Amino acid sequence: MSNPMDQFKTRERANEGKRLPLYAPGGGKTDHWLQVRHVWSDAFQEANEAEVSGVREAMLAAAADDAKGNADEAKAAVDTAKQEAKLRIWSALVAAWSFPAPCTPDAVVDFLRDAPQIGEQIDKFAADSRRFFGNDSASSEAGSSQSAS
Repeated sequence: MSNPMDQFKTRERANEGKRLPLYAPGGGKTDHWLQVRHVWSDAFQEANEAEVSGVREAMLAAAADDAKGNADEAKAAVDTAKQEAKLRIWSALVAAWSFPAPCTPDAVVDFLRDAPQIGEQIDKFAADSRRFFGNDSASSEAGSSQSAS
């Protein structure tokens, strides 16, 4: 007899990911794809926690700079920290890709920096619980809850 708790397990499929086909900016189909993890994956959870902490630290440093009369620089530093955090969080969702270059976190960040529309697709795809776990799973309507963005 199987364990009734097994029906609720999502970790393995969340970590494995699903293939997201990539389309050119004009909408044309390409042969390229990304293997995208779910927002419940270990990699996403770790990255999200780290990046939220990093942005919090940037905000504290900015508050100190603001108190010294550097408000514009402080705001720019926080904005940059938020944007970089978002890219690193999205990159944690990418497990593999079809490009010839190795799929490293830095390579994914560089790719997403120049193709932000793909980052938005990753975000929506990674939060779609039905796609990963079937029609009986609750869908995440709020996206990947990127507190750092």
